Amino acid sequence: MAQVTLNGKKENLNCPLLVSEFLLSKKIDPDRVVVEINRAIIQKEEYHTRKISPGDTIELISFVGGG
Repeated sequence: MAQVTLNGKKENLNCPLLVSEFLLSKKIDPDRVVVEINRAIIQKEEYHTRKISPGDTIELISFVGGG
């Protein structure tokens, strides 16, 4: 287990963990969020190769539909 900061809160994850694995574990649709790690936006094409490491700061920005 390693500690990361997720949307401002400390959380323990089994790291290293791919972004795609992380989103799946949280039941988050990758098409509905933007993932930022350490203040860098991660492109969707990188979700299957970019690893989350201990100490990373992760921000998930969700899209909400409406009119």
